[in-house]
Amino acid sequence: MNRNNNNGLLNEHQELKGVFFRPDFPSKKLAGVLTYNPNGKIELEVIGSSLSETEQFRHGRSYEIIHGIIKTAEGVKKISLLHCYGGGGAQYDNTQRVQFIWEKYSCQFVLIGKHIDSMDAKVFKKIKFTFPYFTEWYQPSEIQKISSDNTDEIRFVGWNSGTPMNPCPIKDYLTLNFNSTFRIYGSSPYKKTLSKQAYIEIETKQSMGFLDLFAEALWFKDFFSFATMHPTVFSSICLLSDEDYEECNGIRIPNEIEFLYIAGEKFHLDYTLHKTDFLFDWNKIQHNFSGFIKEWYVQKEDSEPIIQQLIQSVIPRGYFRPSDFLTIIQAIEGYFNRFINDGQSLTDIIDSLYCSFSAISILTNNRAETQKVVDSRNHYSHILPIGKKKDALKDWDLYELTDKLRPLLLCCILSLIGFEKGSINTVVQRYYEWHRSPYIKT
Repeated sequence: MNRNNNNGLLNEHQELKGVFFRPDFPSKKLAGVLTYNPNGKIELEVIGSSLSETEQFRHGRSYEIIHGIIKTAEGVKKISLLHCYGGGGAQYDNTQRVQFIWEKYSCQFVLIGKHIDSMDAKVFKKIKFTFPYFTEWYQPSEIQKISSDNTDEIRFVGWNSGTPMNPCPIKDYLTLNFNSTFRIYGSSPYKKTLSKQAYIEIETKQSMGFLDLFAEALWFKDFFSFATMHPTVFSSICLLSDEDYEECNGIRIPNEIEFLYIAGEKFHLDYTLHKTDFLFDWNKIQHNFSGFIKEWYVQKEDSEPIIQQLIQSVIPRGYFRPSDFLTIIQAIEGYFNRFINDGQSLTDIIDSLYCSFSAISILTNNRAETQKVVDSRNHYSHILPIGKKKDALKDWDLYELTDKLRPLLLCCILSLIGFEKGSINTVVQRYYEWHRSPYIKT
């Protein structure tokens, strides 16, 4: 996170050149190029021989780990490529009777800065990561330049200046913290741009494998997607280990191990988010954040499918499908069955939830008709003959019904992580006042 340029971010193309070899066959080092495409693949191409003991390429060959040594702007670094599958390669013999081999491997994960011997090696103590617009959501202290007595002084101002967040326990052995750092961009020796970047840290008391720590970061990513009401992607991820550090004046400074992976989501950076787009930001929840985030992690196993369905429902699209309605209603059913009372009919579920959230003005002013919800769910879930469910809706009427059910699901999730009814009413009311819909009365 302390990089002084844009290189190494997950949304940028990278080409890394070096030598690569198998951990169990280190004497055979091959020149190669590792290519990272944010919306494509991570591919290693080696030239001149095969990574196997023989000189023959075989399609479908796979390796759990490939090690390498690469040249970067910061110097020579170790690199580990994980879950590597042979996806291409050939052996040539031209008219000069010169023979050479090239191989290509697709990789799922990459660690830049460390060699690990197995996928589950428990050597990491911390993961640091950030997202687009996390700085705007967290609002770290602003940067202001003050000039006096012919001297330039840079100081921090802002509502939370000098009051960093305290680490929050999310599990017995895990804590979560927000922090911020400078980023300096230089287009020439005479022009520098200074900016502040906020990031998240999850630290463990006991060393963990990188996939276990990554899973915790992924769950916070869903929290941030919920808070901003926009599916997010990672901007950058790095891991820290007690084994990898530099010493300066007797102080150990851990080396950051950059983490690359093939994301299921795509990087679309042509969108703009404003504070008014967020369901809530740090300023709205800071006093209760510790309780909210702990409950978010406590409820992970049961709530994850419901959260994922909500996030899917707010993905920007230029069209509407009946499956978008089903995504919302199935999440509402799942919430009620898992956290309130299993085995109830959909009619009872809808009526009970509206009764429970009767203090939420957006819901009382925009209640969806229960029978239309039930008939539409049955019609599209079971692909019933047209006309069998007389209150089943379609087209714009179904879109309106979906729009009215989404705030009900929002209230369910806010309640699940500890928001009180009054806070829920304030958060949802404010959100829909800024995000006006022709079907939602505020």
